[in-house]
Amino acid sequence: MEYSHELFYTGGHLHSFIHSYTNYFEKWLRQGKSIRLILQDPKNEGLNKLAMPCVNYNSGVYVAQIIDSLSILEQLDKRYPTAKLGGRVTNITPTQSVSVIDGHTGGTSLCMLHHLPNGESSSAPFMYLDPIKDKEWFELFYERYYKYLWNESRVIIAHPDDARH
Repeated sequence: MEYSHELFYTGGHLHSFIHSYTNYFEKWLRQGKSIRLILQDPKNEGLNKLAMPCVNYNSGVYVAQIIDSLSILEQLDKRYPTAKLGGRVTNITPTQSVSVIDGHTGGTSLCMLHHLPNGESSSAPFMYLDPIKDKEWFELFYERYYKYLWNESRVIIAHPDDARH
């Protein structure tokens, strides 16, 4: 994000990600950078019956982690009410976490953390897609995550740029 203007990130509960990077989020928001995050919807009753590919999936713990992550984002939104922060939730179950850098301009990079086979961020495979070298795959994931998933997700924190479209 040092030379970028927007971070888009989606996954499950994003608990470790949000806890690990809250200080960076604050810095980026103060610098006028944009952050768009999509988490699982904690109101999705299907989470209680879901068979996640992740290790040691416990629906009660998982939902609590989502709620905690959303609470942190809501605190950031209160602290920086004019910042470019957007948070949404979805009923679509991810099999990978996806980040897109500068998606608002078509994307400069796309990274995926796969939650298979073991599911933990410390052991899961990681993949990078370049918009030029990996054009077909980059465009597919960009369309399905940055555009489709964002538009189909329920708004928790409205991103100020969304009102302009």
